[in-house]
Amino acid sequence: MTKSDSKIIGQIEYSDNSIVKGWALNKNQPDKPIKILVEQGGDVVSEIVPSIFRWDLKDRGYGKGYHGFIYRISPEFQDGGSYEFRFVLEDKKKEIDGSPVKINHQWEEDYTPFETIDLTNNKVLVLAPHADDESFSCGGSLVRHIENGDSVKVVVLTDGSKADFTGKYHKEDYVLKREEEAKRACEILGISEIEFWKNPDRNLQSDISNISRLYDLINEYKPTLIYVPSPLEFHPDHRATADIVWRAIQKIQHDCMVAFSEINTTIRVNSLVDISSTVDTKRKACDSYLSQLENIPYTDYSLGLNRFRALTVNSECTHAEGFFIMNSTEIINNPIEYFSKQQFFSAFTEKKQDRPLVSVIVRTKDRPILLRDTLSSIVMQSYPNIELVLVNDGDDDLADIVEEFNAYLQIQYIKLEDLRGRTAAGNAGIRASKGKYLNFLDDDDVFYYNHVQKLADYLETTGQKVAYSDCEIGRYEWKGKEFVLKGEKEFFRGVEHDLDQLYVTNYLPNMTVMFAKDLCEIVGYPDETLEIYEDWDLFLRLSIHSDSARVPGVTAEYRIFADHNYDFSKWRFKIYDKYQDYFKTENHEHWFLKRIDDLYEENRYLRRRLANNKEMASSNYSSRSFMNGKIIWKLKTAIKKYLPERIILLIRSIRTKL
Repeated sequence: MTKSDSKIIGQIEYSDNSIVKGWALNKNQPDKPIKILVEQGGDVVSEIVPSIFRWDLKDRGYGKGYHGFIYRISPEFQDGGSYEFRFVLEDKKKEIDGSPVKINHQWEEDYTPFETIDLTNNKVLVLAPHADDESFSCGGSLVRHIENGDSVKVVVLTDGSKADFTGKYHKEDYVLKREEEAKRACEILGISEIEFWKNPDRNLQSDISNISRLYDLINEYKPTLIYVPSPLEFHPDHRATADIVWRAIQKIQHDCMVAFSEINTTIRVNSLVDISSTVDTKRKACDSYLSQLENIPYTDYSLGLNRFRALTVNSECTHAEGFFIMNSTEIINNPIEYFSKQQFFSAFTEKKQDRPLVSVIVRTKDRPILLRDTLSSIVMQSYPNIELVLVNDGDDDLADIVEEFNAYLQIQYIKLEDLRGRTAAGNAGIRASKGKYLNFLDDDDVFYYNHVQKLADYLETTGQKVAYSDCEIGRYEWKGKEFVLKGEKEFFRGVEHDLDQLYVTNYLPNMTVMFAKDLCEIVGYPDETLEIYEDWDLFLRLSIHSDSARVPGVTAEYRIFADHNYDFSKWRFKIYDKYQDYFKTENHEHWFLKRIDDLYEENRYLRRRLANNKEMASSNYSSRSFMNGKIIWKLKTAIKKYLPERIILLIRSIRTKL
């Protein structure tokens, strides 16, 4: 924005593929609405009148503070394409700071590849549990390596003797037959180096003998790329092969890539190799295994999977082989269960070490059925760097649950010696947390898949210390050992940050809030004298010392299973008592009504402005604005009628105790 337009100020503060958040105002007339045009491709696609209350703007002296806006990206622009939105002041035809905003809603790329890669220019070692697995799993890729001049060596680990379901062959003849078929298939693929280790079929062991043998082979051959079945295969020999490779690499600490392949079990792949030009050769190699094809049409199944894997790439690719590729350093530093954990996270998100650690603190007390749901929701998060701090304030032994989830999460488990209560349990979790950001999640609530990523990305992008999302509320009842939803889930509030309102009522379910851990050293830890509302107390202190921001979008579920036997009024008074200085004013009624008047007047401005635009006047937005006006009028009337009796006397009663 030019200096001549300096009286008009505004900024785009944050954007993702669903929202754009910012503010704008005229410094000379801060409470007069201004209009922002949203342009895409040279066309005006929407109009915005900033009207969301922003405590930080009011605190800076910008009128009543109703200058924020949230622009929700229309579904028509969420089709995976790239778009650029310009936010232009209607009067000045100038863009506000931070404009234009670029989005690309191709979120599927977080979960599966949309482009193929080239794995040639490597020295290749293939570990095949049985003769035929080298062709079925990566035959097309092996042809590409050979065509590129790469060295390729195949090792068949078992004798394959148990695959004769007909019983018409002698064992020795059948083993020889399978070896001949393997040599013929490798010849078709262009591979001349093949070894047979002849371990007993269906009894392959990840033992010292096989691990040492592979250790020696890797040390001598020095491959830069190893193909091996994934540890999630259902055949025992396939799983054993993966384990042998994993342990041998840990033993030798050899630097290479490992491409885990699909044979009889599909996996989440992070790499696709285009085999369109080599699929016919692969088909011929697979068809060489006549002894296997007379039992099961393996060639059809293998090529059918390859056809499916071409789904997400360009139309010129007809077949692709999918792999989950890991660097050997990941294998060296982790047990093989790490592979299963990686399957839950996107292979296309930024590397784990590039994302700040988020500690999710779960307090639990004798509710193992609910706890499993809660922990499962953390496992399924799209964010790759999460630490679970599980604090047990109950009598149940949770060792089995910790062991169950330890394969998928970084877990710190704390068992409190005495039953100390939810607040003390939360403080124990905060003290143990190692993350840059903290987020509470009680053992009866759940995150949706994008919760941690949405808030962590916002805090990292904006540099703010506190952010919260929206949630929905579900009411449940128990039927035996299972629970069922009563009615439909409902949207739970969704209030823009308003410190005045937060002093009066807590509008923030604790699982929706993420905050920087270092703030706790400034504002202090939750108050252990509070049996409930300790989260409200903490959020007040966080909001006093740091700007809080709402990031719209439902990312969690607040679950209710039964009415608690708390005296809510008693503990609400404790909060009012603690923050008594805030309420020390001679005319509380005037203060409350002034807030309602501000809302009402702002709504009148908006309705008048929108009424001047016929298109907007006939839109749903205009109708909602009119309805909001009616709601505010009713609210004002109700508060005038009931506030002196129910609120003012309540607050004044606190003051009389002081």
